[in-house]
Amino acid sequence: MQAATAIDQGPSQTSADLQPQAQYHLFICEGGGLRALSTLIAKAASANRSVLVVGQGSDAGIESACYCSEGQAAAEICAVLLQAPLDTAIYVAGSQSFREDVQNQARTLGFSDTQIRIYTPQSALYRVFCTHCYTSAEYHRHQGVVCRNCKRSLRVRERYSPYLGAYVGVTARPAVAEAGAPGRGD
Repeated sequence: MQAATAIDQGPSQTSADLQPQAQYHLFICEGGGLRALSTLIAKAASANRSVLVVGQGSDAGIESACYCSEGQAAAEICAVLLQAPLDTAIYVAGSQSFREDVQNQARTLGFSDTQIRIYTPQSALYRVFCTHCYTSAEYHRHQGVVCRNCKRSLRVRERYSPYLGAYVGVTARPAVAEAGAPGRGD
């Protein structure tokens, strides 16, 4: 009897508590991820904190939040991270690709993984890296994947690659017509 293979769900979510050793708390989220961080933001109300929301955040009710468009996101996130003191705890919520991009930016600027808290994406999208054309894009979890760039049908590997910030998609082979036939094209 074979054990069922489980699909690696990518980076795991961390606990929903503030990091007590941090002197500064930085919350970075897409508009949809704001709800996931709202409890933590409320807990940090008396602490030194900063909130950056990318996209729409109409349900925020957070006076000190800074809002920016998706087009300005990379520059705004970089600016906020550069101004953050060394003992900052970073809390990130949003889609998987957004979380990975913020985490990679923070790592590049010298923040450690223990300082970065990641929260579950708000959608059923996941990032897939195409090994044929070397591009990444987001796809729905329960649909077939066809690369948006090279239009090849992809088979998504079960393991998540932290290096790529994505699941790896390899060119899918067509189904073999006969079980014993090696696809030589006789």
